[in-house]
Amino acid sequence: MTTSKQSLYRRFLNFLPVITAGSPGAIRIVVLLVANHILMPDEMAVFSSQFTLSSAFVMLCGIGTATVLIKNIAADKKTFTRLLGSLVNVYTYGMLLAVIICVAASLAFHGENLAGMIALTVSLSGYQVARSYFIGIKNFIALFIADVFLATLLLLSLVLILMTKADTSTMVIVLVAASYFIAQALMIASAFMLSRAAGEEIEKPVLVDREYYQSGTLIGLSNLFSSGISFILPSLFLVTAGNEIAVLASLAASFFSIIAVLPRGVVNNHLSSLAEQIRKKSLDRAYMASIKRSLNRIIVLASPIAFIAVFSYAYLADVIAKDYYKSFIFLLLLASNFVIAQLGVLESNIIYFCKKEMLAFLMNMSAFLIVLVSYVICLVFPGFALVDYFIFFVPSILSMFFLVRWHVFRKHISHVFSSQ
Repeated sequence: MTTSKQSLYRRFLNFLPVITAGSPGAIRIVVLLVANHILMPDEMAVFSSQFTLSSAFVMLCGIGTATVLIKNIAADKKTFTRLLGSLVNVYTYGMLLAVIICVAASLAFHGENLAGMIALTVSLSGYQVARSYFIGIKNFIALFIADVFLATLLLLSLVLILMTKADTSTMVIVLVAASYFIAQALMIASAFMLSRAAGEEIEKPVLVDREYYQSGTLIGLSNLFSSGISFILPSLFLVTAGNEIAVLASLAASFFSIIAVLPRGVVNNHLSSLAEQIRKKSLDRAYMASIKRSLNRIIVLASPIAFIAVFSYAYLADVIAKDYYKSFIFLLLLASNFVIAQLGVLESNIIYFCKKEMLAFLMNMSAFLIVLVSYVICLVFPGFALVDYFIFFVPSILSMFFLVRWHVFRKHISHVFSSQ
């Protein structure tokens, strides 16, 4: 390999954490865009709402477990045993949570295809845990290959639907869930082979691990109440504002999730080091400052591109058919909400390693309650003015809340390490 090729390969490896962090959001966008050309408008509104809603529920069923897994990998070399324990949690406790929240969502949003939604939530959760294993051991090449495999499976599934003309939201959800299950199985097999090659001793995992049920649940709820809000909003808008706003919100949630995940890619690359520093209570502030600079550059560059991409696609694909002005302002407010939330992404990760799960939970639950109360007001007092209130006021108040949360997290992190 020549020197120039080696240099390009090293750059590719250095950028892989960002690519793999953005790939789940990119995959969701591709699925939504292709499905939009397969399904009828009413079916698309149902599918987009259920797909984004399942992505939100993964915050509860999968993200908490995945975060605990990364934290444990940093302190334990028996990585595959830890992965098995995490997967046991997802398919027992996580399955129970998925059933409860999907039934509740079905009742609240007049949903359909409950079994498909549960399957999609569980498959997405298991895939998230498997992804976090490779992040924890910093094997981003294997993670990249798994994401490419998943994207290929999903595209083949959608092409199959197009060829057979089985254009129903139920069929799309079933095949998407199956694709996540198959990709997840490949990742588990790859993890097993890597651990055996490294000579790792595989032990029987702990079947009932209280850390997952306590810390993992708090972390999951915190993520659901913060990042998951953007995925819940489309279902709320479907009920309160109609199909057009709901599809636009689903597209925005998927497009802007790339902005939300790209900074996480930078954080993922340093997550093991940060967890180790915090465990030893020797946080390197200069190291953190350099990470923040990288995060800010990504947010400033990517945000306008994502906004233009969402609005352009919505306009060209006739998603926006009526009030362009209202749709533009609505999308601008959603964009601001997502961007401001990313300003504190580093602190949002560190706060969990500082054992401040309860603080994060209470802060994020407050934001969720704001959205829930607004939704209930719209249901109890239906009317045009209240719909405008919901679609304009909620993103604005959430943006202000995320600024306050960032300040509070920074203050508590400084307090934890003030004695070092």
